[in-house]
Amino acid sequence: MRFRKSVSLMKGVKLNASKSGVSFTVGGKGISLNVGKKGVFLNTSLLGTGLYDRKRIDTLITDKLGIGKKKKTEKAAKVQVPDFTMSLSEEGEVVIENENGRAITNEATLREIRKTEEYKETYEELMDHYLQQINAATEAFTHIYKLAADVSSSGKHRAGAVAVPKAEVFSEPKPTRESILPALEAAAEEAAAKVPFYSRKLKKRQFIQQQMETFYARALDEWEARKAAFEGESNAVEIALPASADAGEALTPDFIEHQIESWLSTIELPVDFSLQYDYDENAGVLWVDLDLPEIEDLPAEKAVELKSGQVKAKEKSQKELRQDYVTCVFGLAVFFASYLFCLSPHITQQVISGYTQRRNDRSGEMEDRYVYSILFDRDAFEKGKHKKAEPYTFCQGFRNRTNLLSTGDLKAIEPYTPADLV
Repeated sequence: MRFRKSVSLMKGVKLNASKSGVSFTVGGKGISLNVGKKGVFLNTSLLGTGLYDRKRIDTLITDKLGIGKKKKTEKAAKVQVPDFTMSLSEEGEVVIENENGRAITNEATLREIRKTEEYKETYEELMDHYLQQINAATEAFTHIYKLAADVSSSGKHRAGAVAVPKAEVFSEPKPTRESILPALEAAAEEAAAKVPFYSRKLKKRQFIQQQMETFYARALDEWEARKAAFEGESNAVEIALPASADAGEALTPDFIEHQIESWLSTIELPVDFSLQYDYDENAGVLWVDLDLPEIEDLPAEKAVELKSGQVKAKEKSQKELRQDYVTCVFGLAVFFASYLFCLSPHITQQVISGYTQRRNDRSGEMEDRYVYSILFDRDAFEKGKHKKAEPYTFCQGFRNRTNLLSTGDLKAIEPYTPADLV
């Protein structure tokens, strides 16, 4: 049933009322304008012919003048932010992927993603982990001295341990309301099964509306708990103590050899090394020759944080490499001295001499060259001084033979011999 009524307000102006609303008609036979909520229309006809035309003209006018185009363009430019995950390539570049694991390359979409708090937080976390990952490679070499044991005169020693930064990144994406929807819909389906079939659709819709925030908050709490557990996992590296002799037990070269070999078979360090040792039971001195790693074995890259917050891997300078090498090789001396003192309180001194392979300038052949020789006293280790100082500085507090140049190079030296201790 249709309803339409026209009221003449004045000559040439009518008020039209119908179910669809109110409009005004201005004009007369042949040509008129109709203005209503649907727009402005121009009505034309040829009297006596039955020909009639009705055309909307408000949009034609605004299109000609450019009015309304800005809003339309802005609406078209607004991009829906999709569910996304973030990861780092081996080069440290951020890779953004959609829920299907495909890289998002559309620049408009990427711009919208970068505006989100989720992107900013994840970006910061990724950069922090990448920085740790690069630096962890160097720290594995330069932090060996932090694994040193606590030396006690009572025989109750404590093994060394050091936390190494995690190289892995917690990669599980943060939950979104969209990502929890399947689980919420499954729960809604189960709840709707308890009502008559003709009410189930309404029940499901109500359940989803009412429980969305509860489900989302629960998923977020569980995700944060898993993330905290991952980042809080113990990642300390511990070294087992060698079996020690009692204070009253006789200490023989055979016992020392057996205990050292047993201990060495249980430990694993990030550097290649080998030990040769000899125990002077009369003097209570343990002589150790330590084959050191080469400077070429150390990581050549370091992490650099840019002003933008991005982390980049950069080549170390030669000076930086030499500094790392000095920390590494003197740290090895401190490390081994601490554990070897734990073998027995009868060992009162150790002479640890470190050597490396250098090319002979005349013959061109590789040969062993000593770069330090240090006479360690047990007393300093029992007082824990080796735990408080940088390795090179600590070693300089003992009688030693070392020739460290201002360039960071270690020149060859002659190691101590038993005759030098007489």
